[in-house]
Parts: sequence; C-alpha cells; structure tokens
Amino acid sequence: MTVHRPVVNATARTNTTTTLQNNHKAITNTNVNRNVINNVVANPNNPRNWNNWSRSWANYGIAPYQRGWYQGTWGGFNGPGFYTPFGFGYGGAGYGYGGYGGYGGFGLGRGLLGGLGYGYGGLGGLGYGLGGGGLGGGYLNPWMLNSLGYQWGYYGGFNNPYYASNGSMPYNYSQPVYLAYQDDNRQPPPEVLSDFEAARKAFRAGDYDKALSLVDRVIKDNPSDPPAHELRALTLFAMGRYDESAATLNSLLAVAPGWSWQTMIGLYPDVNVYEKQLRDLESFAKNEPKNAAGRFLLGYHYLVAGHQDAARRQFAQVVDLQPNDRVAQQLLTGLEKDDGAKPSTSPPPPDEDKNRFADNSETHMVGHWIAQRDKNSPPVEMDLDENGQFKWIAGDGDKASKVQGNYELNGQTLVLDGGKNESLVGHLSSDGKDRFHFKLLGSPPDDPGLEFERADQGSNRRDDGDK
Repeated sequence: MTVHRPVVNATARTNTTTTLQNNHKAITNTNVNRNVINNVVANPNNPRNWNNWSRSWANYGIAPYQRGWYQGTWGGFNGPGFYTPFGFGYGGAGYGYGGYGGYGGFGLGRGLLGGLGYGYGGLGGLGYGLGGGGLGGGYLNPWMLNSLGYQWGYYGGFNNPYYASNGSMPYNYSQPVYLAYQDDNRQPPPEVLSDFEAARKAFRAGDYDKALSLVDRVIKDNPSDPPAHELRALTLFAMGRYDESAATLNSLLAVAPGWSWQTMIGLYPDVNVYEKQLRDLESFAKNEPKNAAGRFLLGYHYLVAGHQDAARRQFAQVVDLQPNDRVAQQLLTGLEKDDGAKPSTSPPPPDEDKNRFADNSETHMVGHWIAQRDKNSPPVEMDLDENGQFKWIAGDGDKASKVQGNYELNGQTLVLDGGKNESLVGHLSSDGKDRFHFKLLGSPPDDPGLEFERADQGSNRRDDGDK
C-alpha cells in the first residue's frame, strides 16, 4: 500500500503569503485557517497525522500484535477520557478549566471536526487559538504533542533525573521514548513477537530475570513500542530495582499514557502477587523518604490503580525533591486540574495576543530566525525561504534536532511539514518586523512558546555543513 503525505504542496503555493499580520478578530472565527489545518489534522491519506493518532490510542499508538492482551490506559484514556495530565481540557462537555470542562480560551471544543475530546477547549482555546467551536479536541492527542515537542527540540531538551547510563540499558532513557505510528499493515520481525510473548509468560510465572532479558531484546529491535518499555518498568519494579524502573517510566510517560489497572493486573497470575510488590515499594518509600525515584514510581502505581489523591501526594513530594523532573510536574498539574472538577461559569483566560501583541503588526517571515526557550536551553534556529522551504535546528552537537521540508503560512498559523519527522504546527503572533512568537498548536496554556528574533544572514548560523 502506498502511503501518501499530502500535508503541504510546495508546487501549489502561488497564493501563499510570507507576511504574518496579527488579526485578533479573525482568531475567534472558526473558519480562519480551516483549509490548512484540515490538511494537517484530517487528511485520511496520511496515517501519521494528528487526526489518526488521537482517534484511539490503542489503535494508533499500540502495535497490532499487542492488542490481544492490551486493555487501555489509565483514567479511561483510550481516545477521549477524563484524565489529561498535561493541562488539556475535555472539549465539548461544558465549561471549566481542565477536567470535564475544558473551556480553554474561546469556545467549547465542539463542532467542525471535533465533538468530544481533548484539546484545551478543542483547538479553539490556547488562550489565543482558533476560537469558536474550534477544531475539536478529539483530534489532538496530548501525548503526540509532547512527542513532537521533544523530537523537534521545541521544549528545549529533556531531563530524566533517574537515568544512569550503563551498558545493560536497551534504550537511551536520557531521551523520551520516541513514538511511531503503528501501521496495521506492518508487523515487527517474528522474533520480536515471540520474544514479547515469552516475556509476558515469564513475568506471569515470576521469572523476572528471564522476562527482563526478553523484553530488553524487544526494545532493542522495536524501540518505539510503548508496552515493551512499560513491561520493562513493571519487571524492574517486581525485582525491587526502583531507580531503573523510574528511569524507564520517566522517559515513557513524557510521551505516552500509562496502563490501566485492567491492562497491568492481567499480567499477574494473582492480585496478591502484585499487592505484595506494592507494599514493598511503599515500605521503601517510607524508609527512604528523600528518594525521589521511589516516590515517582509509587505515584505511577497509584495512578494505575486509580488512586488519584494518593498519586497527587506522591508527585507533589517528587517535585519538591526533584525540581527538574518535568514529567512529575506535568502529572501533578494534570491531577490538580482533575481534582473533582465541576462545571464552572468563570470567564476564559485573557487573550494573550490582545494583551501583548499589537493588532495589525506585521512580520515578513522569509529569513533566518533564532530563539531560545530559556537561559538553560540550547538555541533554536529556523530558516524560511521564498519557495516554501524551511530548515529547523534545535540543540547542539550530536543531540541537535535537524529537520527540513516544506512550510505553509496561513493567517497566523505556520505548518512545518517535516516528512518522516511529522508536522509541527504553531500559532504565530507578530511583534514587529524583526520578532514573532511561536507556540505549538494544542500545547498547554502555561507553555511560553518560542520568541524568534531575526538574525543577520550568516550570523551564528548552523547549516548542513555543520552536521
């Protein structure tokens, strides 16, 4: 089967502008940028687009050979669900901030492509998003957004505070587990399937050494398989190797939801086996109160078991002990938003564009741009040319993210088509001829985005020759 990726067609760009102009009135119009956004999120011929990713996590994030035993993720997250650990609202189900409400900026996230689902007020929130009915939260998957953000270097790097490099690791957990769309027409090699099934059987039999060896082989051959990483973490938990389990989970939960209780407990021969292992972890956390890895792991298990209050308490302590744990902070934020949220008639957050960026301000986008998320983050450089081509470099040295492809500017929406690296879509606001603000479309309201400044041609420039 031929896979098409018709996100941006550079040969049909005759009417495309390269000038960004702030238009606050148009931002709240559900028709603004509809064509270009539909092309990204709703094109049925592109199996790797956001639409397909978020129809169902099980169908699009889980490999076909896993689905016979897999029973979903925590909090009912198998597509739409109530637990959204990255501050996204539950669009189209009333008012409020996060939880069941999801009035995130403008509109209810209902209508157009949407209906019920994630998306901080559908795509019509963001504090300054597409407004009105939005594009429907159900078509933006927060896990996919995080995967894209890390893959492109938008977040300024990833820190796993529990990872200690050694030769026995099957994956470099200093980085997130980069996800890959699971194509139903493709299967991993037969040995991967047999190794994973053998690992599950060994785990159920209590042979954790064998299970770990087998699942490590699966990860080496198929590193974008979330259940393999989660089974590895569970096996290490069962063995009492809590730091290593936390390191594996931290990398995974940055970009993927955790298992549901039904999925996890189905791996055990008896619930009593799991309960004893959980009690052992609780004892460890009690005896080692300053061990952030143990508390992170305990918070994860409380989430899997459905004990949100207990999980919240653990993650709050993790954040105090380990302020650099961004994953724990995001999970804590999501749990706080999900704290019995009830419908609210409070007004939406203020429109950042109107308060910060002047209406009708213009920026000619062609040129060389540079941004830095914060003082501790590496720079992000972007080149946009007149022919609709872009280059994006984030980070330094061998760890730099380097993407190039076609771009499309439509109103205040910029689509960067990275081909195999997926499409990055951002909302733009002009801050004069030499500055603009870029915010990943669908990102949480507290995401500061990137402030790009025009750089002199050739000044601090890294091109293909620097690879």
